Amino acid sequence: SGAVRVLTSGKGEKWSPRWVTSDVIGYASGGPQSGLEFTSNIAGARGEFNDPVWSPDGKRMLFHRDTAQNWPPVAPIASPDPRFRLLRAGIFPSFAASGDRVAFTTGFSAFLHNGLMVTSTDGSNRWLIHDDLEHNTVAPSWSPLGNLIAFASGGAFQGVLGQNRQTSNIAVVAPDGTGFRLLTKTEGNNGFPSWSPDGRRIVFRIQ
Repeated sequence: SGAVRVLTSGKGEKWSPRWVTSDVIGYASGGPQSGLEFTSNIAGARGEFNDPVWSPDGKRMLFHRDTAQNWPPVAPIASPDPRFRLLRAGIFPSFAASGDRVAFTTGFSAFLHNGLMVTSTDGSNRWLIHDDLEHNTVAPSWSPLGNLIAFASGGAFQGVLGQNRQTSNIAVVAPDGTGFRLLTKTEGNNGFPSWSPDGRRIVFRIQ
């Protein structure tokens, strides 16, 4: 644990903060005018951009949109562009820096109970590495160093669909499921962690 600094405030939903450059963080907003927002106060594109993540040079962005609810959630799907391979993943997918594994949460909805699963990118070698029956697992983020996966442990969706006050803290675990520990220990609602490019800092949403 270390110092915590608030980067943005105000009303409205703020989802999935991610580093764009070393000093700019982008995130998805909710509501009727939802879209991409940036701490540099530059307005981003409007529309559905779930779990956005930017390339190391900040010039390209990857995001997901729901296409189906069937299980298993990791499976290749047809791509309309031959330059790109498409992979349908589970909720809040996060790739290892090596590109050969992906972490995601296990449920059909983030509002339900979820554990943390890791698979190969073809859907094989599927392992449930963390599941706490008393705390939901939300929005995993794989460290660029490959040694840890950060996520929100608790109820990360307070005030949505009738949810009351929820407590959620940022946790980390190794890709093999060992070494679970909490990085924050508050009664607040902390969620949607993202690693800095050097793997030394984490940005996350607070409520």
